[in-house]
Amino acid sequence: MGWLLSLVVALFTAVAGCLGAGFLADVCVGWYRISSREGGSGYFVVFMGLLGLVVGFVVGLVCARVVAAGAQPGFLKALGLGLGASAGLLALIAGLAWLGAEFPPRLEGRLLVVEVEVRLPPGRPRPVVGEGELYAWHVTLTADSGGRRQSLEPLRTEDATQVEGRWILPTTLDLETTDPGKSLGAKLGGDTQTQYFRMTLPGRPTRRDFEWSPWLTQATWGDLSPVPAAEACQVRYRAQFRPEPVPTPTPPSREDVAAQAAREEQAAWGALDERSPFDAWLAFTHPSKPQARREAAALALSRRPDYVAELSGRIRSEDGEQADLALRSVALLKEPPAGLAPAVEEVGRQIAQQIREVNATTAEADPGYELAGRVSWRFAGWHEAARTLHGRPGVDLRPVMRQILELARVRRESLAMQDVVRVSGFYVEKWG
Repeated sequence: MGWLLSLVVALFTAVAGCLGAGFLADVCVGWYRISSREGGSGYFVVFMGLLGLVVGFVVGLVCARVVAAGAQPGFLKALGLGLGASAGLLALIAGLAWLGAEFPPRLEGRLLVVEVEVRLPPGRPRPVVGEGELYAWHVTLTADSGGRRQSLEPLRTEDATQVEGRWILPTTLDLETTDPGKSLGAKLGGDTQTQYFRMTLPGRPTRRDFEWSPWLTQATWGDLSPVPAAEACQVRYRAQFRPEPVPTPTPPSREDVAAQAAREEQAAWGALDERSPFDAWLAFTHPSKPQARREAAALALSRRPDYVAELSGRIRSEDGEQADLALRSVALLKEPPAGLAPAVEEVGRQIAQQIREVNATTAEADPGYELAGRVSWRFAGWHEAARTLHGRPGVDLRPVMRQILELARVRRESLAMQDVVRVSGFYVEKWG
């Protein structure tokens, strides 16, 4: 096997080493809590990926030349050896990284927190934290090993309580270290130094540590010099289970919503009887309902003794949605009562009057032709009732239909009015 194939093997192992090292680096970001501030964690992953690229190339080239010098050299044999060596090296590094990482302690399989209370010096008033000053009052939990800060949380000044004339401020910090040596730091405002206290919380707390510790009174500054009594605060702490996250409910699927709506509608339909309110039946004549159910609801309404009076009142209603629904329900009957004609004719004349208002309105005053659109929408429901009632004994709606046609022809530039012209013209010609 020549140098050309050896270089190809080296390139393959270089790519594999880059991907493997990048993945391991990403895992180590969580293990070692590498901050993402200013791109720190991102730079770390990129650097380790490039390092894996170089090391993988070297490992692949060395393995290829070793195979080439053997008794039975071959490309696949060299590639397998290079990839295997790279994988073994990555596994070794991953194991060492895992041994060196620090993982949060657990008790009974659950993560822990440290609840802390800070008691202010005598005479210190309750703090008033302004906007942007949230972290001016905070507590830190720091491990001795490497001086790594494990947690920082603001004091909940809004939950302050006063006991024996001194204010007590609470907070809760995640416990992310098994180091037995730890300290708490309390910062009481932006212009003050942090006061430190030694903790005796073990690296792996037990339920005995769920009780409050005694008040710690030996506060020191960062240089370990004691804090004057007039300025010193006091702290106490206890371990607790970290609250379990509240699961976010999964929103129902579109199919589930539709199925639930269908069940509710079926239940509402099944509950209707002759004593049910008029509008409860009328709601099932809506165009969105199945056609068979619409017709059944309209037929049930027509059998009520007060049908003509009830429906006529709704046809004349100032509620446009209700009036439209009532008008469309008339078209669901094969032989609607002629007694509905006065109400339908009255609405037709109202539509004619509204078209006059459209004709008197300039395009500048109504550039979107919204008034014409509303008239067209109302006419759509009305003409369904009109075509069904016309021709019933004593019912002649030709005059009002012809009047609507003549008035709608005035505004030829309005598409909405042209729809009215098309439909009303059809019925004027059909009715003769």
